Amino acid sequence: MENRHDFVKYLNNTDVTLNIFARLDAPADLIRATAVSHLWRHFVINQRLCKQLCLTKVPSMSNINAVFEREDEERNEHNPEWYHKMYSNLLSALSNSTIYPRNCIDCVIGASSTNIYPPESIVHTLLNTERYALGGSYWSSRGQSDPDVPETILYKLLNTVCIVNEIQIRPCKASWEQGSAPYSAQFVRFRMGHPRSIADFEVDVRTLPLQQLHDNYIWTFTSPEFPMAQEPRMQTFKLPEPTICVGGFLQIEFLGRTRKREFDGLYYLCMSHIRVLGHSLWPAFDVEMSETGDFSLIYCPENIDSILNRITTKEEDLETNALMFGKNSSMAAHQTLDLLNITSLYYGLNLNP
Repeated sequence: MENRHDFVKYLNNTDVTLNIFARLDAPADLIRATAVSHLWRHFVINQRLCKQLCLTKVPSMSNINAVFEREDEERNEHNPEWYHKMYSNLLSALSNSTIYPRNCIDCVIGASSTNIYPPESIVHTLLNTERYALGGSYWSSRGQSDPDVPETILYKLLNTVCIVNEIQIRPCKASWEQGSAPYSAQFVRFRMGHPRSIADFEVDVRTLPLQQLHDNYIWTFTSPEFPMAQEPRMQTFKLPEPTICVGGFLQIEFLGRTRKREFDGLYYLCMSHIRVLGHSLWPAFDVEMSETGDFSLIYCPENIDSILNRITTKEEDLETNALMFGKNSSMAAHQTLDLLNITSLYYGLNLNP
């Protein structure tokens, strides 16, 4: 048998070896490398290569100042094996997140403007329908004489750590304008991040939706601009790579208005349904924010198998439980029920005789 050499041992040069392992840009390849030999495993773990790959794929993770297990705050800095398992599990979740993505919206915070509230409330974008008992289901911005005035919508996701793969948006056309194009935008852009203060993490659904958005958020991810089709159909905007929303808030920015309403000559934007597809990683992962604004990633290894199984299982095959829906799964339901009641009062109807 010919002699074979392990290049990690043969080179005995950390910089060169790091340069070689850096070519493994697929999470599965890096994880498989740890099974080749004891030397390879030791090198990958001690150089924290899974963490480096994770930060390369998800730059927003660089804002995290500390990582620890909820029940043992000392293990993160002194146990490289634990550190490796945590980041390799995070990479596994990222790699498999496109198999069966689910809607991750928990509730809508508000919109930069609303034309008529409540009939054209932003809450309508949570409903996967174009009409319901009280009329059309859509959000409309205020009209503008300048087509370049942007509009934004802000959503809270299911939890503070969510993988996002793609966003789906269905523009709306006026039902009374037969054969017309929808009130779509020319482009759309997405931002993800977190509030500037701890207090803004807690959302009281009874105060929503906000009729005016404030700049109380730090955006750690900004997508490219995607062109929107001028068609009233569900349009999919896939991110260049799955990313992790650290903080749990996602903003949609609509750029460029395309249609005027005939009766007032102003430009409007109208959307009927929006979905954010990906996965919540709670309760295996969570984030906490300190009074100084520092972020800590909380890892609960006892829950990671359930999360990885959920990511790779069809939704209809899962049991209905709290783990599947997240900590605040009823917030969207509260919003839509409140909207129904408020709209019925607006029209002078009584839905609860």
